[in-house]
Order: sequence, then structure tokens, then C-alpha cells
Amino acid sequence: MKKLSSYLLLIFLSFLTFSFADDISEYEIEGISIGDSLLDYMSREEIESNLVFVYEDLDKNIGKDVAQIPYSKNLNLYDVVYIDFKTNDNIFEIIAMSGTLFYKDNIKECYEKQLQLVEDLKLVFKDADLEKEGPINHPAYPGGEVKYTRYAFFINQNNRSNLEIFCYDIDEVVKKTDRLTVSFKSKEFNNFANKVYK
Repeated sequence: MKKLSSYLLLIFLSFLTFSFADDISEYEIEGISIGDSLLDYMSREEIESNLVFVYEDLDKNIGKDVAQIPYSKNLNLYDVVYIDFKTNDNIFEIIAMSGTLFYKDNIKECYEKQLQLVEDLKLVFKDADLEKEGPINHPAYPGGEVKYTRYAFFINQNNRSNLEIFCYDIDEVVKKTDRLTVSFKSKEFNNFANKVYK
């Protein structure tokens, strides 16, 4: 497995090249990979007590097929990892995840880390399309209380990216902390997202 190194400097070996690979499970966040069973990291009771159906309001039919849960056990690199997993199988298969680092009153450092990550990833995913967005207002905060800058790598040749690096610049009135997130999303998760965000 390939890991995100200390303080999010991605250490990828130069011979690891991908040409729109269908499987991003070669990579880990805090030792966790796409395709793993969530039961390898948490008990069923922990999962059922802490899961959140974040997509339920988007689609009443399939919105509960995927849930999200925060994970913070023995983390070395991130402050928290948010895991999206299937609820309609017996193993709670992980299909997307995001590692988050908080930057209290230090959005400049967040942007610096983001650019470092993007440059490292461009060396690995040489054939992937890269898209930059922002800084723009977050849709939930049209008044500009939360702005984000997003770099997205399109690895699967579909209309949703598989790897995204965000910096969120959050006004103190929101009472949340500036943050950087690194997100891995499987093709299966993207197919699900295409349906619920239609």
C-alpha cells in the first residue's frame, strides 16, 4: 500500500504510474484503504452508534445505502478521517474517505500544503486530468463565510474526480476551523454520487 507521509507530503515512488486506473485502493489514509471492511477498524456497535446518513435528504430511495462516520483512533497524520461506507452489505465496505488537517488561524499554511500535494500528485497521476476551482464561496455559505479552493484529479474518465485536495477558508463567525482535506473516492462512490446529486 502507498501512504500519505508525515504532514501530508505525499511520498509516491516514481515508478507508480496510473493511466486512468479503475482502482484507487492502492493508496491509504492512516492505514485505511478503499475496499476495506470498516469492521476491521471499528466494532459493529461503534459503527451503528456513530454513523450519519449524510445523503439521505438528497435521495429518499438510495440515500441510506451509503453512510459516513468520523474516525480518530491512533491517527498519525490527520486530525480526523471521514469514511463513507456501504450500509447494504455485511462488511460495511469503504468506498470513499477524506483525511482532514485543521489550520487554526493559518490558512496560508493550508494553501502551501495544498500546492505541495498537487505537485507531488501530478508526478504520479500523469495521465489524469487536473481541474482547479476557486477560491469560491461554499454553496452552503453564499455570503462568503466559507470559501474553498479545490484541486481535482480525474482518474476514471467519468464526470466526477477520484482524488481531491481542498483548503477551506472559514470566517470566525462560523465558529469552525480552517482545514485541508484529502479525499479518495472509488468509481463505485462516484456512480452513487451521480445518482444522489442528479
